[in-house]
Amino acid sequence: MIDEAASLTDSTAVRLRRCRHGIMMYPLRDPHVGPSLDRYGEYSEAEARLIEQLVEPGGTAVEVGSHVGALTVPLAKRVGSRGRVVALKPQRILFHMLCGNLALNQLAQVDARQAAAGRRNGTMRVRPGDYLRGASANMMPLSARDSGETVPLVTIDSLELPVCHFIKINADGMESDVVAGAEDTIYRDRPFLYVENERPN
Repeated sequence: MIDEAASLTDSTAVRLRRCRHGIMMYPLRDPHVGPSLDRYGEYSEAEARLIEQLVEPGGTAVEVGSHVGALTVPLAKRVGSRGRVVALKPQRILFHMLCGNLALNQLAQVDARQAAAGRRNGTMRVRPGDYLRGASANMMPLSARDSGETVPLVTIDSLELPVCHFIKINADGMESDVVAGAEDTIYRDRPFLYVENERPN
């Protein structure tokens, strides 16, 4: 647990503070990541340590569902300036915070994109949730009748990475689509796959 609990801002919606892996901004009312960073100065530290064991300095990684970068920042520090991380986050406000956290921690090795990943290239509508008031970053597609923002939908294969050592996927129910869109990359490079599976189906 990090002792430096003082916030660097007075905002009631967004906090900026020094955490275990660097300076982080995050939504206070986020269901999981924000409260953890706020209370402990870290988020899912056991995952961060496991990822560190799976990724070598100088490696190339893809992170689908980067949120505000709570795990992106330690991942980027692990690969170092000779490595590369492609970080995807479709929801605009969380993507903005992700980019802010990368800038605050001087992590130029991260290529952050406001995009979703799936089994094909195209576009996708994502929920416009108010993440500053506690909405979760659900990734399930919206129908044409639902309000939302249209964002690029990309396959990991279309990123055309020269090599890929590690793929982390947190796509809220779209994990199988993301894996399908990475088939060629997985076949070619045999990267470690770190895939969230929180739904029984």
